[in-house]
Amino acid sequence: MWDFVIAIGNLILLPSLLPTLLDSRSYVPRITSGFAVIGLSFVVVGLVGEGFVISPILTSTAALLWAFIFLFRGKPTEAARSSRHPPTDVGRNRREKAIGLIVLGLIIASVAGSISLATYVNSSEVGGAYVILWGAVAFGALMFIRGLVSFFDR
Repeated sequence: MWDFVIAIGNLILLPSLLPTLLDSRSYVPRITSGFAVIGLSFVVVGLVGEGFVISPILTSTAALLWAFIFLFRGKPTEAARSSRHPPTDVGRNRREKAIGLIVLGLIIASVAGSISLATYVNSSEVGGAYVILWGAVAFGALMFIRGLVSFFDR
């Protein structure tokens, strides 16, 4: 039961990281995002050690999103340094779209994988059928790969 409670908390918190990750003008100091990645990694180890299944996957997703923030939002942009002249275009460039695909693919694959794993664990303990959402996992993985290819494409 506690695994589901922690998983629901993670599902509520995960979308809050998306605006920071998707906005190229945002800036989070690397010390902040670095500590978040390290702290969440220790939490994942503790959750796995307690035998939880779903919440470590979602907490790992949060740690991965913080790692992307560390990598891509750790340096102040010109727009963040100078708020006197905010950029006028509201469109996102190719790299921002790629990051969006990466993040969305990870979230879709993680949620589908968590549901599949939860139903499997429940059926092995109680008995009965389980559901494998292989289509959603594959779709999320394809979005993730497409985002990576687009991000590193010149």
